[in-house]
Amino acid sequence: MHGPRDALQRLRNDPGAVSALCRRHKVVLLAAFGSTVGSKPDPGDLDLAILADHSGPGPDFLAVLGDLMELTEFEGIDLMHLNRAGPVAREGALVNAEILYESKVGIWANAVTAATMERMDTQWLRDLSLTEMAL
Repeated sequence: MHGPRDALQRLRNDPGAVSALCRRHKVVLLAAFGSTVGSKPDPGDLDLAILADHSGPGPDFLAVLGDLMELTEFEGIDLMHLNRAGPVAREGALVNAEILYESKVGIWANAVTAATMERMDTQWLRDLSLTEMAL
């Protein structure tokens, strides 16, 4: 049985297949994040995030997930669609991510910057919600 670190290593070892998968699904960024990338001794899953090309309909999320499972030979993948995630989740996934595919240089940096700025710009709304819940 393959674990999440084995699955991540398969992605690292086959950049051609990763690139083909991403191009096929119009994914411009594929990143690994979370416990498998970090130093947690026994991660339970592989956290991956995709950012899709904005020039048309987004990728078939389940097809991307299925192709990633097939490529890694691992079913324990948690896939985040960054285009649909909130700013806190996007920033959390991207800040310490390991970039596995980037269609052109700068996409990751722009995505991190945008997520961080949006999180900062909307912090007051999250604070207000917490204040309202406390009343």
